[in-house]
Amino acid sequence: MGYVLATDKSLLSEHPLLRDLSNQINKISFRNRTIEDFNYLVVGQLCVAKEFRGLGVAQQLYIHFKKAYKNRYAFAITDVDQKNNASLGIHLKVGFKALSTLSYEKSKWDVVIWDWENT
Repeated sequence: MGYVLATDKSLLSEHPLLRDLSNQINKISFRNRTIEDFNYLVVGQLCVAKEFRGLGVAQQLYIHFKKAYKNRYAFAITDVDQKNNASLGIHLKVGFKALSTLSYEKSKWDVVIWDWENT
């Protein structure tokens, strides 16, 4: 049906793509500090099987995700390709907010954050 892959910041340096993302997002300003000053989760991937898309599965996965982790982490953060309107829409619908923009070669990505301490 679907799944969410995530990691906390302690493992970000273990993978080249995550290390690059970490180096970029950790410098972003948030609540008068930088992201690296917080204990947070990075969402690496959320996937829903095609036959279950449009049924609210992604939202339910994220609702469960927040319940499971909100007491241990200040927020969840990820980046979404600006060309992927469906993904960005789902992230915004559950409570993520656009925070910044990153560039990878010729692609632009929105950094989105779901602030669990203020929701």
